[in-house]
Amino acid sequence: MFYQLAGFGSEIEKWFDRDRDYQYRNLSQVVYKILADSSPVNNVDFKKEADVKKEGSSAIELVLGITSKGASYVLLTEQQMLEIQRVLETRNLRSQISRMKFASLSPIYFNSGIELQKKLSLYKCNFKGPKNEDNSVANKGYRRESPARAYFEQQRLLWHVINNSISKKKFLVCDEAMWVQSMPIVSFSYNDWRFKLKEERRADPTILEIGLASLPCQAFTEREDYRSQIRSFYITIKENQIFNGERKAPYLYGDEEILTQEEIKSRLNGFFDSLSVKRALFLVFDAEWTESALKKLDGIQGRQPSRRYMENGESSTNVVERERSRSPRWRNGPQPFPRSRSPKIERTEPKLSREIDDHRKPESRSGSEERKPLKLYLIDIRSIFLTMSGTDKIKSPIDLASRLGISISDDSPCAGNASHLLIEAWVRMSSGKAIDEQSEELKKQKILSNTSSEKIEEDNKDLSLDAAPMTVSEAVENSDEEEDPNAMFADNYAPRNDKKVEEHIRGEMGPPIPEDDNYDSDQSFG
Repeated sequence: MFYQLAGFGSEIEKWFDRDRDYQYRNLSQVVYKILADSSPVNNVDFKKEADVKKEGSSAIELVLGITSKGASYVLLTEQQMLEIQRVLETRNLRSQISRMKFASLSPIYFNSGIELQKKLSLYKCNFKGPKNEDNSVANKGYRRESPARAYFEQQRLLWHVINNSISKKKFLVCDEAMWVQSMPIVSFSYNDWRFKLKEERRADPTILEIGLASLPCQAFTEREDYRSQIRSFYITIKENQIFNGERKAPYLYGDEEILTQEEIKSRLNGFFDSLSVKRALFLVFDAEWTESALKKLDGIQGRQPSRRYMENGESSTNVVERERSRSPRWRNGPQPFPRSRSPKIERTEPKLSREIDDHRKPESRSGSEERKPLKLYLIDIRSIFLTMSGTDKIKSPIDLASRLGISISDDSPCAGNASHLLIEAWVRMSSGKAIDEQSEELKKQKILSNTSSEKIEEDNKDLSLDAAPMTVSEAVENSDEEEDPNAMFADNYAPRNDKKVEEHIRGEMGPPIPEDDNYDSDQSFG
């Protein structure tokens, strides 16, 4: 059971002065001091969660509960509540909250009473609004079922489970969920031919290149940088090289492989076989588009009915439609991931995100025994970023990484590099602060970035005004050869009617861009 610290329906607020501003200030300071001074169970090393300016400053760890509609509440555990009641010598509260009310339970940290006060002040309800609903700044926008925010917080919970940095009992994590600590993380990225209508690209992509990377979850718990344990490969599809007319960034983690479609399937099988596990986390940029690409790769040797999913020991040949699956079963009742359609598996196994198969035909074993497909628990990096940031569009893994402040040496597409960026993006978000705090930091970074860009433009503008422009006559005099100075603009403004250029574009890059709303050349996955 939990106790709601502040906001709509909180009984704890009645302990303090009725003046609203003073109430939250007093409540925050008292709660922080009691928990910070109490037993170590209420404290954590905060250095992994945020930069601590003062050495030795401690943080309190509370519980952030998010409902299936996205509303959030700061919660106290029963043990924390008993400690506060003991110090304040107050009566027991009756307003306990069941864990079943929340779609996710995750840690949230406060390094001072001021930080806690700032958070709790967002839960003050407006007395002018309806009295039977939460109209606070923090929660007034969440009225419909939408598990996306809870799904983001489940990533943070997953990170802490992998790193064994939280109390399982405190966050109601069942013992069977601890298998994730021995599971690898796999990321997949691809680039396709972009000169198609959007729906055509989604349904039948012309895949130009793929990138695949993996690392064990144990890498996050070691002192060595986890990046050094990532192994990956980058493949260009030989048959589709004719379509690849764009500049590609150099692959930073090895040599590019150019393989036929037949060779690629064997390469993918070898990669997944080398994992030697039954299941893995599978990071992708866009779940819907990526699944179409995986189906296309699955059909390289001809689409034949094969055992794709296992359900209670029996096979399923369903290729297109899949039943809805639940998110990871942590015991705190996570809700389904949006648009999740995946097969049912044994109820004794915990579920993580959307489950898909590894798109391989099981190899025959002795007798009738067949190799079970690897279970891949899909995590949509694009989806969790859009949920956290509040934006409605992101172009590519490069764009996403750039917004998260991840260093990028070349912004040209490369599926191999993108597979590494997806891992870094997941680590950056899942190891960071709670969803609203990350969103706030992202907005501040954007404001600072825009301010810096505007200043650079102003400086460049001032410099251009200081320099006297060269006249056409001066340009002619300074030129070694006599030529029409207007010729320097001819290439830029000449009509593009060269037949050879047009044929080149049609032959390698596809047809000219149609004037159609369904066309989307910005969508990229590497």
